[in-house]
This record gives sequence, C-alpha cells and structure tokens, in this order.
Amino acid sequence: METHFQADSKDGGKTYSSEYVDSLFTKEFTNLTVQERSRTYEEIHGVGDCVDETSAFVEDCLKQLDDELSKITEKPAYYIAEQQNKEYVTDSKFRLIFLRATFFHPRKAAVRLVAFLEGKLRFFGRKTLTRQLRLGDLDSDDQTCLKAGHLQLLPTRDRSGRPIFVDLDTFHDPSFKVAANRLRACIFHFCMMTEDEENQKRGVVIVVMQMGAVDSSRVDPEMIRELPRLDKWMPIRTSALHVCTDHPVTRFLWRVMIMGTSHEARVRHRLHFGRYTEIKYSLMGYGIPVDAFPVSDGGVVKKTNFNRWISKHCSREETLLRTGTFSGVDIPTAKDILTGTGKPIQQHPGNVQLRALVTSYLEEYMESKLERRHAIDKVYALVKASSGRFLCQCDDGWWRETSEADAKDKVRSTFLTASWRQKKISVAARATKEENETQRSTFLGTTDMESSESSLFLPHGKKPRYDLSSCCNGNG
Repeated sequence: METHFQADSKDGGKTYSSEYVDSLFTKEFTNLTVQERSRTYEEIHGVGDCVDETSAFVEDCLKQLDDELSKITEKPAYYIAEQQNKEYVTDSKFRLIFLRATFFHPRKAAVRLVAFLEGKLRFFGRKTLTRQLRLGDLDSDDQTCLKAGHLQLLPTRDRSGRPIFVDLDTFHDPSFKVAANRLRACIFHFCMMTEDEENQKRGVVIVVMQMGAVDSSRVDPEMIRELPRLDKWMPIRTSALHVCTDHPVTRFLWRVMIMGTSHEARVRHRLHFGRYTEIKYSLMGYGIPVDAFPVSDGGVVKKTNFNRWISKHCSREETLLRTGTFSGVDIPTAKDILTGTGKPIQQHPGNVQLRALVTSYLEEYMESKLERRHAIDKVYALVKASSGRFLCQCDDGWWRETSEADAKDKVRSTFLTASWRQKKISVAARATKEENETQRSTFLGTTDMESSESSLFLPHGKKPRYDLSSCCNGNG
C-alpha cells in the first residue's frame, strides 16, 4: 500500500510518497563513514561501548566546550541561568552531561546545552533553570498525563546496560488535554534519566508502540511538530529508536515525524511492522527485554512497575523539599551487586558474576582463616575496579550503595554459600563412590560363591574345564 504525505507550504506544497521518504533515510545512512556506520550498528544492536573518559581527555573537552559556548551570541536563557546561579551553569558535572550526549563533540554539546536551557525556560519557566526538575513543577494536567502510564521507563535495562523508555499510543493517548501536557511529561522522564551517570554515558533506547490505525481527527498538530524536536535538546542522547506498528498509515506518519529529529536519531531508528507478537520477537534481536513491556497482548497498559516508579519519585520529592539534595539509583546496572534475597536478585547479572568470581577464589578461601580474609578483599577489590557497586534497596524503593563492611559481608556470605555447596557436592560424591565400591564387592562375592557351588557337582578329583587361575598363570 503506497501512502502519501502533503508537505507544508515551505516545501512548495509537494506530495511525498512513502517510497520517497524511505529513500531519504537510506541515503542518509549510506552517507555515513565506515567508522560512523559501525558505531551506529553497534549502538542499535546494544553491543556498543562507552567513550573512555580519561581525566586529561575530559578536561580538554570541557575547555573546548567553554570556548564554543562563548562563540554562541544568541542565548537568552543561558544568560538568565547564569544570573540566577553561575556555579550551576559552569559546573563541570552539568556540562559533562551534554558532552556525553554528543560523544564529546564540544560544538554540538554547546548547542545542545543552550537549547536545553531555552526549552526548559519555555516549558517550565525561570524557577527551574538552575535546579533539578520535580514532580511539583508539573501542573495537575501534566501529572494526570504522567500517571496514566502511557509513558514508562522499564524497571530493567537492555543487554548493553541502557535504560528503555516506552511510549504507548502517542496519537490516541486520552490522558492529556493539550500537547504541552504530554511534552512536559516526556521532558520530566528524560531529565530524571540524566541523574544516573550510567545513563548519561550509554544513552537511552526509545520504543514507540502505536498499534492500529490513526484517527486524524485526534492527532494534535503541535504533538507532531514538537515531539521530534525534543531529541535535539534533551540532555541524554537517543542510542536507538524503535517504532512499532501494524498499520501502514501509522508507519508512514512516524517516518515523517522522525525526519524532524536529529541526524543521530534518524540513522539510529528501526521500524518494526507486523503483529504484536512478531514485533516482540523482532525487538528481542536488539537485546530489549520484552517480558518487561508494560502492555498486554490485548493492548491493556500495565501499571504495576510504573506505580512503584511514581511512589519512588514522590519520596524523592519529599527528600528534595526537606534537604535540597537527593541521591539514589533507580535501575541498577549489570555490574552492580544487589543485596537481599529472592530469585530476581539472585538472577541479576551482577550477582551471577559475583558467584562466578567467588568460585574462582574458593580453593584459596578454604585453605585457612587468614586466606579467607585475603580472598574476600580480592573479590571486593575486583568488583570495585570494574565499576561495580554493592547496592541495597531502601524503604523508599531506591537503591543505594552499602558501606564497605556491608559489601564485604555480602562477599563473605557468597563464599560461605559456595563452600557449603562444595562440601555438599564432595559428600555426595564420596557417598556415591562408597556405594559403587559396596556394589562391586557384593558382585565379586556373589561370583566367588557361584564358582564354589558349581564345583560341588563335579566328580571326585575332577577340576573345572576352565581354570581361571591357570589361565592367568599362562598354563592354560
């Protein structure tokens, strides 16, 4: 089915076909250099790695970023933020967010930083320019849209350790009154993601799920115009964009919208066309955990994990209002070690790696009490050297780093469990060996008895036809 799109007056009122739009994306991707294409493929499939951030490299990039900012003359929101709190605008941690979002390209980082402050001023006003966003910055309509669950951050990461943001039913979402409500809810999500340093380094995977035909009467023109533009100034980069639909018109509409995003997002987008089950299998090939998707096969939005996320951010809000600062980990990484019990914790990749590491040092651990302490210290140091954290989940739902003593207790308990299992295996092996020896002895004893009994039926003085002893002596 061929679909057409009527362009606006700036394009001379031309009509573009779906084939023409597809050719534009193909041409843009083929124009990439070999190195750019390789990095793009790796990011899309979730096998890419982060930039090596040495102190000298970061310091040099920050200096270049400062030079690029000075070259931009039109930046009213930046000047307002600088007057409010200059330390916030010049803080290296704040500026580093935009360098990571642009693969440490100083010029692009400067443009994105300025655009971010302009967008923040436009959607949230002056009061939020030099501080973190809060739930209270959203009005009642914004919060209604946010809590509807059509925009969700999955409680787990993809195979590359990136957060996954899911946009359900963009055009038919009944939870917002005007497009600005949904746009502010999106901005809030992205700003929350940037508070995690791991997210800054790896970017975010966006999955758009729009099943069925689009009712043109319910499509907000401002949404079509503004939603793609967010990607150009958000403080976190789009590592991969997956658009999923089962209707050709919806497919074409999203392709047109993606044309309005940044170049980086356009070359990193993939379209999945088909039934919901087929789409899920397709996404699995990109390392996306579809089992955690917040929508049923019948299209019903699941909100269990999302309600926990809202509860956590309400606790964060209370802490910010009370103390002015907040620290906590929303989604642990694959390198983190989680304390606690239960199957989900035991199956966490970091805990699986810890058990493997403990097994490799188990022989040393079991030698003596002195060696036990050394083995625990070695495993702890190896986890920390690989950027792993020992996290415990607090009452407010957030994960936080444990003390060094508690972390080593976790390693010690893992050693105790491994040594107990090793002893259990040894006991079972010894019991199996003894049972086999007993069965062998019983078998040999029964054989000797049968030989003795058979000799009773031979005539007096006669020997059996086959004397095994003589055969063994070579006299047979």
